Amino acid sequence: MSTQLEALKSELTSRLASTRTAAPRPQLDAQVRQLAQTLSSRRKSGGGSVDNNLNYSTKPAVQRFRIRGLDVDSVRRSAPQSISFSVGGAGGPQMGVNIEPDQSNQEVARALDRALAPMGVHASLDENGELVFSTPESNWSSVKDSIAVSGRGRVTTEEVPANLAPQQWGVGGDSGAQVGNPDALRQSLREVVQALERVHRSQSAASNALAAASNEVAEAETPPPDVELAAGDFSKAAASTDYESLVSLTSALVGVSRDRVLALLGLR
Repeated sequence: MSTQLEALKSELTSRLASTRTAAPRPQLDAQVRQLAQTLSSRRKSGGGSVDNNLNYSTKPAVQRFRIRGLDVDSVRRSAPQSISFSVGGAGGPQMGVNIEPDQSNQEVARALDRALAPMGVHASLDENGELVFSTPESNWSSVKDSIAVSGRGRVTTEEVPANLAPQQWGVGGDSGAQVGNPDALRQSLREVVQALERVHRSQSAASNALAAASNEVAEAETPPPDVELAAGDFSKAAASTDYESLVSLTSALVGVSRDRVLALLGLR
């Protein structure tokens, strides 16, 4: 991703510096398509740790979204009120929250977050002070069309779009935009530069996390026989269906997705 962005940055800069109005250079079209293809495979190749804005975290990547008609101002205007949420099919568990008139925007967001957290959804305020929700990307498909709010029924969710969207750029020959449009080129260049900054931060964070994990493995002194015993105990726990075993298994497997395992195996 870093290499592709650097090449695209150079091409866009060169294009802006040129006074020619000829058709877009073939390599620019090809680079934009290649970047879009790389972004489309992000979830799989990133091991579930890189979000759609190319930010890396040791926690599973999340999908941010909004609930149409549910913003912090409207919630406060209707206070005092009690709001109940459910995620999933009809008859699923409901979680309620009381909103009071004297609560600040941040307090409203925290109250909603506490109510939704047991269902794998979180609420917060974005950089503009607007209410935004999030859930792990692996959970998004089961959440996006199944949120219900008391008095409203099933509500409409809207994904917060990624900051980097090459498919919307007006720089390629197939874009339908004016050929060589300087404004489109400048906007695309700004997005590329910002994406590069995020990628560099993510590279550093991922390197630090990998180094820390490598140190832990190198310093571990668990002898092979104990590892075999631990594996046996895990297998026995997995075969049991009692509550304590299920709690232990759930805690051990938090954040261990199929994509993450495949990504780690690919490093060998």
